[in-house]
Amino acid sequence: MFLVKKLKSQFGQPFIQVYRGFGNEEEVFVRGRVVKSFNSRKEKQRINPIKNFLTMLESLSVKGVSGVEIQISFLEKKYKVISGRSGFFELTIKNPELPVTHENWQKVYLSFLVDIYPKAREQVYEEEVLIPNTKCEYGIISDIDDTFLISYSTSTLLKLRQMFWKDILSRKSFKGTAEFYNSLQSGKKSAILNPFFFVSSSQWNLYNLLVSFCKIQGFPKGVFFLNKINKDFFKVWKPGIKKHGHKKESIRIIMATYPHLKFIFIGDSGQKDAEIYSQIAINHPERVLAIYIRDVGSHGRRLIVNNISKKLAKKNIYFLLLKDLQLAKDHALAHDFIS
Repeated sequence: MFLVKKLKSQFGQPFIQVYRGFGNEEEVFVRGRVVKSFNSRKEKQRINPIKNFLTMLESLSVKGVSGVEIQISFLEKKYKVISGRSGFFELTIKNPELPVTHENWQKVYLSFLVDIYPKAREQVYEEEVLIPNTKCEYGIISDIDDTFLISYSTSTLLKLRQMFWKDILSRKSFKGTAEFYNSLQSGKKSAILNPFFFVSSSQWNLYNLLVSFCKIQGFPKGVFFLNKINKDFFKVWKPGIKKHGHKKESIRIIMATYPHLKFIFIGDSGQKDAEIYSQIAINHPERVLAIYIRDVGSHGRRLIVNNISKKLAKKNIYFLLLKDLQLAKDHALAHDFIS
């Protein structure tokens, strides 16, 4: 009973959760969700395990608000969208008329068109949209859990401990991954940053946690493609329960949005990253520069991934199963991906 009262007391008025958008010179995609707010905390503030447990329950159970009219302002033009099922909304802006010279990131502003609470229309929510410079060398598509965020996704108990017992400042990334990711973002030219895309089976409810983690750990700013929210709350952490069609579709969208870009793929051997990336490489070998897979799986998974590696080697596609991140750094340096 105490837990229920605690959760209810922390839910407040609705707000607009804006996700980082993405696009090109022809189309721009703005996404987000209208949700009921809960008490947030500063990124640099440690909290005890009990409060972290409650915070995670809040994040995973927060409800969306549908049927709310929202105004989106981008490059001095205004658009209207209505939140749909579970509070989600998405706007596609055609021919956005970008500045002749523009940075990779452009500002977008959102506000309520109705006062769903007193003075709601006065609140402005700000986020950014990634529109990569046409001179970028390549793009990077990376998984999250057990690729750079230590999550123990293949073990229910260990994953539960990481998720609910450790706060954001206690969570760790694999040593050297932030440095390597930043070197990939800089590429050889450095002056023009390469775009990063994080594709994960994690649900949108965890968006704030993932963004904050990447910021604290010093990872490059990127666009997140997360999974739809599972209505069965108790399947959130169950290993293997998620389908991987979401990852395939997200990667398809990214590659279709940036047809001029080649990509480096980064994942881990714990689940199906190797299979997904290899199939894309077979279908589009001219667009895959390399595939780096962190070895975190069982002996059986290692055998499967090694067979995939041999298969791709025959097609001259670079596929590395990594026990040590230094192998990826050496390979990227040898092939002029980084300086």
